[in-house]
Amino acid sequence: MNLFSKLGRFNRAYSIIVGFLILLLQFNNCNSISSSQMNAFPSTVGTSSSPSTVGTGENTPVNPLNPYVLRCISSSDGVKVSPALKVAVVAPRSKLVAGKITSLDWAQDVDLIVSLDNECIVKSNYTDPMMLYVSPSHISPDLPLTVYVIKKESITQLKAFIDDAMASDCLLAAEKNKKFKLNADISDPRFLDQKHLTAIGASEAFLSTLLTYNAGSLYKTKVAVIDSGVDVFNPDLIDQMAKDANGFVIGYNSTGLTTDFSDLVFHGTHVTGLIGAGFHNGISGSGVWGRNIEIYPVRAFQFDANGDLGANANDVANGIIWAADKKVDLINMSLGSPEESLTIKNAISYAISKNVM
Repeated sequence: MNLFSKLGRFNRAYSIIVGFLILLLQFNNCNSISSSQMNAFPSTVGTSSSPSTVGTGENTPVNPLNPYVLRCISSSDGVKVSPALKVAVVAPRSKLVAGKITSLDWAQDVDLIVSLDNECIVKSNYTDPMMLYVSPSHISPDLPLTVYVIKKESITQLKAFIDDAMASDCLLAAEKNKKFKLNADISDPRFLDQKHLTAIGASEAFLSTLLTYNAGSLYKTKVAVIDSGVDVFNPDLIDQMAKDANGFVIGYNSTGLTTDFSDLVFHGTHVTGLIGAGFHNGISGSGVWGRNIEIYPVRAFQFDANGDLGANANDVANGIIWAADKKVDLINMSLGSPEESLTIKNAISYAISKNVM
């Protein structure tokens, strides 16, 4: 994951990717859209030297050089991933970045995050050695894994802890907790003033034609935005939020410090507006998919003691797991780190097993 140095580059590249991910989820009636209409979509998302690997028939790319725009995908019947990918996630547990932990180099300089196989924990009747350090209340048997933070100051006998980790059959991954940064520094949530639409060639007439195919009675695309939070009372977003039966916004704060998922720095609100600001509602601008959408805001970022904004890997992972468990269609994360994270990979694997894009 790369950090963008310029907001302009971020806005264009990110908008193109988000735009087409949103668009390809929405074609519920394949017969309603002609090949000429589909071929009219811009094809600047990316290229592939072997586009035939995406799929055949209805999953064939509109443009052979653009494997990311599919001819027809139905949200209503759950066909959201290619057949090859579906086969790959039939047994999601086998796709976790697992394997017996053979070494653990931890100098207790930072906190450690561990990923535990919940099914293994339950089968061991909660007697796995790692349960000496993890409360049973944090194990959710209905989920495949638990991401837990071992505080550096909580381990007084490091050798004993490492011995227990080596003896564990349920420990999938153990790594130092990493920090993620937002992919842009947004000082104004309306920055660049709708350039994300022109970047993907989406005129008002184009959006009007496209969104007519899902005029209000069909499936609502569920999108989780894992970011700095979302201003759910923004007049152009308030009607786009996912809400429960009592009218309360369905959101999550994965940091555990608070249940508040309002926006800390307006980055998440900016991103959410790019995706789903209301279309043709007489307010401000429009998102790429400004109709029949439900936004699930997730705040994974927090300020540290130095006043720096960042997201811990465990908070990002838990945000992904929460969103996948809410059966969203799409998870958006505009964040990055120079290091890989097995914890994040496992969370993504779980999301893919739930047919989340």
